[in-house]
Amino acid sequence: MGVTSARLADGDPLAETALAIVNNSTFSGQEANQFLQSAIVAHSPTMNWMGVASEMQSIGVDIMRAHVNAIDRFGSPNTSQIADYHAAVFNAHGLPASTFGGTSILGSASLTNFITRWAGCRF
Repeated sequence: MGVTSARLADGDPLAETALAIVNNSTFSGQEANQFLQSAIVAHSPTMNWMGVASEMQSIGVDIMRAHVNAIDRFGSPNTSQIADYHAAVFNAHGLPASTFGGTSILGSASLTNFITRWAGCRF
């Protein structure tokens, strides 16, 4: 959570969303977590609740690592790059790219950018 807090302090609009998901503290954060949980259960219907929680944590860590890698690679990842690394992480865990609510709910990375005004990381 330290990386995300540092991004928030620097004014990164995505950091607020990330913290809300990590802390499950807002409606949108809770929706993202419920969406992920539902995707995991659909993929592995016999997994017990502790297994689902563990998989959610593992995916969260992988997403944070992917974001740090995107910052290293792009400097300030844009909305499409953010959607791409989420898709890659979800695919690595056997989940569809549409698990990323930033595209599956709003339809595309460009629409996500327009509505959320993320515009990218700015870290």
